[in-house]
Amino acid sequence: MQRTNFKYEIIIGEDCSTDNTRAICEEYADRYAKITLLPSERNLGMLPNSVRTLKASRGKYIAFCEGDDYWTDPCKLQVQADFLEAHRDYGLVYTDYIILHEKEGERKYRDGAKPLNPNGISSREQLFMAIMLRKIRICTLTVMYRRELLDMIPPDDRTFLMGDTPLYLDLANMTKFHYIGCVTGVYRKRIHSVSHPGGRKAKALFKLSGDEMRIYYCNKYNYPIPPEVQRLYNRKLIKYLFIDPSYEPIYPLTNPSIFQRIEFFIITSRLFFWLYRHKYRFDPEKKRC
Repeated sequence: MQRTNFKYEIIIGEDCSTDNTRAICEEYADRYAKITLLPSERNLGMLPNSVRTLKASRGKYIAFCEGDDYWTDPCKLQVQADFLEAHRDYGLVYTDYIILHEKEGERKYRDGAKPLNPNGISSREQLFMAIMLRKIRICTLTVMYRRELLDMIPPDDRTFLMGDTPLYLDLANMTKFHYIGCVTGVYRKRIHSVSHPGGRKAKALFKLSGDEMRIYYCNKYNYPIPPEVQRLYNRKLIKYLFIDPSYEPIYPLTNPSIFQRIEFFIITSRLFFWLYRHKYRFDPEKKRC
């Protein structure tokens, strides 16, 4: 549906779908020369599949449309490319969007509680910290950025459970972002997905990984770790250790508040009580452990 005055390619990273997706992708790739299909003989996983798809791109700009999401504005690519062509000092542009809840139905994302607009930010440090502190929320399906920046990102020695925020933190340290205040797509929020996993342990680990990632990126670019990030990390680490005591933290608890010390004591006490009960199970017949 996209209407543009330039050529574009569609690269599909098909990662061993369990439904009929691959057959549909093959059919479209045969019909349209602009589609490049990257099949896989084994499941690579979200991040490796994203990396190989990005590396296969040849265009001047990259835009995302992940599997659960869809674009609604036929001029999305044209408007974003026009802005980047006219403003060489900007490397990334994104827009507003709509959330489609699997259970609750559709609603507009920008409801006054979560700001989206970085256009008043004057420095890269401010932009980096605004993303770091979740003051700016960027939805991947609305993004377009310069392909040349991808090759300039310093390599990482760690991977995390989310791939979009690390990319935006890397790019924020290199270039300026621009927000266009119109809806260009729909983000489908599913009950069980990579960013919204099911199960207590998976949810807790995903949240913990997000704050581990934030500490890592502060260290990567020599920024001080914001107290808010450290507090959230402390809290999520304590909660996750209660669920999985064998987990080896990437970063230690640092400067925990008195409330977090109390919380840590309570959770640790519960953990030891739980271990005691399971090691010395009560035998009701013998009336002893």
